[in-house]
Amino acid sequence: MNELRITKGRDLELRINGDTLFGVTSFKAVSKRSERGIREYLSGEPVAAVAASESHEIELKALSLFGGALDGLRDFTLTAADSDAEYEYSGCNVIGRERSAEANARVTDTYTIKAKTMTKRGISDV
Repeated sequence: MNELRITKGRDLELRINGDTLFGVTSFKAVSKRSERGIREYLSGEPVAAVAASESHEIELKALSLFGGALDGLRDFTLTAADSDAEYEYSGCNVIGRERSAEANARVTDTYTIKAKTMTKRGISDV
């Protein structure tokens, strides 16, 4: 299981279908992989493993300035880029939204997003 968590706003640039997101206060992405073992005849232990499935779940917390704009999006691409790498989550769908409104605090929305695939690219300074 891999987990990417951002704590400062300048740590990461977030884009949806190329458009930059503003007002994001927290970003957390968890990727899980499962594998299937390959066994030889009369062997008790697997000799190799093949990737069986992969899942990516993203939690995005933002100031409530979007007004539910992410709710209507289907099959979008979310890109998270820092100084070293770019993570591209494809086939994203919003599966949940929770709004938090407390006294003396900003109103925030927490979106739960499922992605089909994730591609990581290294960024070099040329």
